[in-house]
Amino acid sequence: MVRSVTDPSFPSSSPPACGLWFRAQKPCDYPVIENGKISERMAHSYFPMRIGQYVDYHCRNGYLAPNGGRVVRIYCSKGGWNPEPKCLKTCFVTHLENGYFRYNRYTYTEGERIQYVCNQDYRTESAGGEVTCTKNGWSPFPRCIRKSDTCPPPPQLHGAKQIPEKYEPGETIRYQCHEGFKATGLPEIFCRRGTWSTPPICEDVSCGPPPEILNAHITSTQQQRYLPGAKVHYECESNSQIMGVNYVTCSDGHWTKVPSCRDVTCEPPPEIADIENGDILSFPLPEYDQGQIVKYKCASFYILKGPEQITCIDGQWTNPPVCLAACTASEEDMDRNNIELRWRGERKLYSTSGDFIEFDCKIGYVQDPASSPFRVQCMDGTLEYPRCKPGSKSPPLCHCFVPVSFSSASLLQPQLCPLCAAPLWLCPALVCVEAGVNAHCTPSHASPAGNLCLPPPTISPSRNYSDIAEGYEMGFCLSSSAMCVDTGGDRCSRDAAQGNK
Repeated sequence: MVRSVTDPSFPSSSPPACGLWFRAQKPCDYPVIENGKISERMAHSYFPMRIGQYVDYHCRNGYLAPNGGRVVRIYCSKGGWNPEPKCLKTCFVTHLENGYFRYNRYTYTEGERIQYVCNQDYRTESAGGEVTCTKNGWSPFPRCIRKSDTCPPPPQLHGAKQIPEKYEPGETIRYQCHEGFKATGLPEIFCRRGTWSTPPICEDVSCGPPPEILNAHITSTQQQRYLPGAKVHYECESNSQIMGVNYVTCSDGHWTKVPSCRDVTCEPPPEIADIENGDILSFPLPEYDQGQIVKYKCASFYILKGPEQITCIDGQWTNPPVCLAACTASEEDMDRNNIELRWRGERKLYSTSGDFIEFDCKIGYVQDPASSPFRVQCMDGTLEYPRCKPGSKSPPLCHCFVPVSFSSASLLQPQLCPLCAAPLWLCPALVCVEAGVNAHCTPSHASPAGNLCLPPPTISPSRNYSDIAEGYEMGFCLSSSAMCVDTGGDRCSRDAAQGNK
């Protein structure tokens, strides 16, 4: 069984039957015509049309069909509408000032060409005097210009690409500079009344060979000319260090700031201000490399202030130390200020910088109210001495006495008396050695001048006490009571401590 389907493109007036089949020709659709349309009487015709049918169309004013007519009939054919419906722009030959057209008709359609000729002393603006009819009219526009208004060939500029010597009148010429050149001014010129407008200048902005740097070399192959933006890198020789960036850049015909190579070796290290009081610990060299270290040491009684060692960095030594001088307290200086050393008997004392020295007024002198402190710090060999003026001192808290001997006691921690002119002993501590018992007299207050501690009190024999431990200090009286060592634990009375029964 064969089933048939009718295709609109295969029209038939009878039902399908066995036999030969044929393909119907494609019909013609409604024609769309630029700058034209079909006639009004056919606008309502049935479309698409079959082969052999026709329509008429006409063009708008200023346009014509290819055959030059305004109303044209076209037929539907196997290939579509024939002839192809078109409306072409029309160009008309008009009066030409100072010239005339070479023509044999007054109307031309789009795409057609025609020539025109200018009168004597005039020339065609377009090359050869040929113009073409386009959608926008004649191109170029036909014009005759006075020969004196024409310009000579445009100038060729240094640093710019060559331009043609022939040009069309009214044409604008644009210059283009070579690589490495920069245009200054307007890049275009035009001809006006026989003269070209001012052309631009192509300025050379390339750079010559890069500058040389002491103790450095260029890492790349050198050229005679470098374009803008080119970079040249440098490398310093040994024992030198680059200062700044290691390259230069070509900019507007000049090289940017040139770096430098600084010698990073150091000369012999600096001496300490007072060479007699300090020096380096190694033998000095004529030259020191980057990073080398030198150590310093000060003489006796001098203090090293600052780093013990210095380092060679970028051709410079780090800050060296200084040796601070010792201070000498001499007899002459002290006599001049009526003072003496408080704790020493030497006539001359050396103290290192930073140490403290204590002074006191001599006998018969008292501290001057305007004096500096009596505890003085040695500052790099300088002492600020205090001053004393004539006067009497208050009685001392403790007098000095010649030590006495006791059969049953021994001295503990003897000291020199700072208040006595002669080296007498301070009131020494005594300790009893009998019966293996240690006992001390307890200090209460300073004894009046010339009043020594009394001998131990006599204790009544009827009390059956053992021996009292003898222990007391010179310059102090016994305490209000004396501790008895018998198991009774009784204390001696105050009177007994003063030597009374």
